[in-house]
Amino acid sequence: MGIARLSRLLLLAAVASVIPGDGLDEHSFFYYQFAGSSYCTNASLAAWNCTPCTLSNTTLLSLQVFENDRSDARAVLAAVKPPGSDTPMIALSWRGTETLENWIENLEVLRTDRNMSCAGCTVHSGFYKVWSSLAGRILYELGRLQQRYPQAPLTIVGHSLGGAVATVMAYVLVFDLQVNVSSVYTYGSPRVGNDAFAAAFSKGMRSVRVTHNRDIVPHLPPDHLFGFHHVARELFFENSSRIGQRCDGTGEDPSCSRRYAIALSVHDHLNYYGQTIGENGCGDSRLLRNTSAADAAAKAAPPGDPWLGERRAAVRRATSA
Repeated sequence: MGIARLSRLLLLAAVASVIPGDGLDEHSFFYYQFAGSSYCTNASLAAWNCTPCTLSNTTLLSLQVFENDRSDARAVLAAVKPPGSDTPMIALSWRGTETLENWIENLEVLRTDRNMSCAGCTVHSGFYKVWSSLAGRILYELGRLQQRYPQAPLTIVGHSLGGAVATVMAYVLVFDLQVNVSSVYTYGSPRVGNDAFAAAFSKGMRSVRVTHNRDIVPHLPPDHLFGFHHVARELFFENSSRIGQRCDGTGEDPSCSRRYAIALSVHDHLNYYGQTIGENGCGDSRLLRNTSAADAAAKAAPPGDPWLGERRAAVRRATSA
């Protein structure tokens, strides 16, 4: 057995020993808290008393927050002790966009126009630019943190736009920089790149792409336009429980979120496991107000392009509630 393979097996064993549960799927709710924490204020993060921070049941050891107003990028780098363990772990979480309505509408015109290092691989340059706007600072601080906690496994997480950026970052770290990434968890992520990128990423990464019911964002950008394809492996939740459906390895399993083509929901995008994600989820765990009614009202789509009209109506109503 080669040294590199042995090192990877030892790392996976370390991850299993410090995280609650038995496998990647069981950890999805745990890492959802880190995705949620990326929306919370610096003060609540420093005190580690935001709702997602508290629900993670972890002890904070170190915290760095990175922001770039021009790219609307925000990432949180945290070293924590999981419950019942003395071994630390490192989580890098990417926040979704603060301008959800405009961002979702702009997703319809995205193209895979940024080449990656694998043969034939492209991603959308917008996702890559968000990553690169903070890359230098993050890599420097991550290196320092890994020197301080050399045994700590690294997990990269993100919700919405943050899920796309987390996917790009994980690829760069693993394939280009040879940095060990123990796992990647995204929630409500859009499609990031083309078929070749999805295949390369899915083959070389321990990744879970969590989707929820009629969440609108995983349907974007449309895969029949510009060659987009989801990375695997999808874990689909049809309701607010913590028991999901493990989807096939294609990234586009028709029995999971792809089963829905109309009546898509912003509410489902902002509420996984019955817990709100976003700024409204930082102080309490109540559901976002009135978004179910907004989604229901949006079913009366204007003529012309029913899917597009419904999408825009749902976004306008839900984000103004």
